[in-house]
Formats: sequence, C-alpha cells, structure tokens
Amino acid sequence: MNEHRSDRKGNRKPEPASADMHESESPEKECVYQRALELQSHQDSYEDQKQALDLFQSIYFYKDADRHANQCTFRAWEIRWEKRKKIAFKVIPVVAMVAIVAFIAFFVNQDIEKNRAEQQALAVKYDQAAELVENGEYALAIDAFTKLGDYSDATERVEDIRATLEENQLMGLRNSQVGDRVEFGFYHDHDTGRYGNEWQVLARDGDRLLLITNTTVGMRKYNDSENDISWQNSTLRTWLNGEFMEDAFTDSQRDMVQTTDVTCDDGTVVQDRCYIISADEARELFQATEDWEINHDRTTTDNWWLRSSSTDSEHKDIGWMNGSLFLDGYTPTSTCGVRVAVWVEVPPA
Repeated sequence: MNEHRSDRKGNRKPEPASADMHESESPEKECVYQRALELQSHQDSYEDQKQALDLFQSIYFYKDADRHANQCTFRAWEIRWEKRKKIAFKVIPVVAMVAIVAFIAFFVNQDIEKNRAEQQALAVKYDQAAELVENGEYALAIDAFTKLGDYSDATERVEDIRATLEENQLMGLRNSQVGDRVEFGFYHDHDTGRYGNEWQVLARDGDRLLLITNTTVGMRKYNDSENDISWQNSTLRTWLNGEFMEDAFTDSQRDMVQTTDVTCDDGTVVQDRCYIISADEARELFQATEDWEINHDRTTTDNWWLRSSSTDSEHKDIGWMNGSLFLDGYTPTSTCGVRVAVWVEVPPA
C-alpha cells in the first residue's frame, strides 16, 4: 500500500506509485488507482471526492480501492455538511442535527454494503464461469459469462471461448460422416437454456454437408395467419433466414452456410440458407425412423414441422410424433417444433 504525507493543512497526500509494482498488477488499473488517490488528496473539494469515489469503485477489488471508496464517501458528506453547518445550527438544535447526520450515515453505509455484496456476488459467479472453461464446458461457460454483462472482462472471455469452440466445431465437421452427430453454431434456445446446436449429418458431397438439428431449436408457428400459406410465403421461413441465421452462427460460420434450391409444394423453387425438410426428403435421408423422434431437454416427444402440405390446402404437415409420420396436418398457426436443415461447405484445413 502506498505511503501518504501531509500538506500544510494537515491533508493527506499520496506518495508517488512505488516503482517496484508487481508485474501481475494491471497498468490500466494502477493508472486509475493513482489518479483516484490524487483526487482524494483534495480534502476540501466535494467534486474531487466524488470523482475519486467513482474511480475507486470502477476498480473495487484492486489493492485497497474499496477502503478508499468508503473514505471518499464519508468525506464528501462531511464537506457538504460543513458548507451548510453555519446556517443549519442557527435554526436546528444540535440534537436534531446529530440525528440527521446519523440518519444520512446509516443510508450511506447501507449503499456501501449493498455495493460490496453485489461486487462479491459477481466475483463468485465470474470464478464459477472460469471453472466451467477449465472443465471444458464451453457452452455453459458462454452462458455464465454472458449473464455477467460488462463485469470485468466477461465480454472478452465470451469471445475467446467462442473462438476456441468454433475451431473445435470446424474440426468435427471436417472429420464427420453421414449419420454422425456434430456441433455447429451458438444458437441460444430460450426454451431449454442451451447454447450451441447439435446436428445430424444427413448427406455428404465432398466438402459439402447436409445437416439437420438433432433436436428442435424452439417451438414456433408455421405462419402467423391460417390462410393458404406455402413455404415461400411462411413467416417460419422468414424467421429461419433472418433472426435465426443471425443468432445461430458467427460471421465465418454464416459464410459456410450455402444457398440452396428448395422446392415448394406448387413446384416453385426458392433459394434458402436455412429451411425445413419435406416428407419425401425425410423418408429418403434419415437412416432410421428412430431419428424422427425427439425428446431432448423437454418432457414429451416433440412434433416438428415439415415443408410438405397435407391434402387439405389450409393445413400443413407436422413432422413426426412417437416415430410416426403424420400427413393430416396442423393449421399453420399451431405451435410446433422446428428442426433446421442447412448445407454447409467446410473449408479445407
């Protein structure tokens, strides 16, 4: 801890920072710390005490910044009180004034303790997130650091973990074969709380892979209205190629997702990057009917949308339930699971 000296008025001034500062200490935090000490030494300035308080709180657990923050808080209140003391003593009895000071001090102390508790809780959560990284639980670590917001370097840690996990996913794609399960992307399923997606490899053509999510990425409507809606006009298609596409993948992963010709029921061909498969594609591509069933992180087997229409033009097919293909369809406004299909081109190593 730095030594202090007094000026002619008896105010404490900080000595210059020690030259043998530990190499492990952050230069940026040390700079903030020294600036805060300088401001704190201006014992007669309310503004400088407040600025010093803000700086110490920004590095709360660095050296003894928390102690100095408390000192600045009380000194700021003392300065404010001293400026009003002469007038106050003329109209308010001394006993009442003491009560006011005690009242103010109580609430100031309450704020200090609350801030300390919040900072300590964040520090504990940060350590727990770091432990998840050490254990290789990257998806959970991303979730934990994301919830910390701008605390410490949580944002930077999320980006570092994503980069590591993205490289691991790329290696898995390069080595995959039809029928394998692979990880690809970072979509956050708010229904289950999961980060990242597991996909099944349905087909491979050289460096191009056809993937379908191994489980549903959420429960959504096929369309917002019950009109005779085909795939090209559905709100589900809009969501998959818009919001989902942006949320699920990094920039480099979006470059890997290929534009694909998708045939609608009326023979119209549209170009999509994310889509859902048809009944015929499901029969052709899945190696076993048990792959139709989904029961991942939910209490019942999920139904999931198909791109095919049923015999009733006002309804749409709705995936499988308990391993059986249902062709009588649900209305487009029904809520059903979504399994996403994408063609990706894997860059060479």
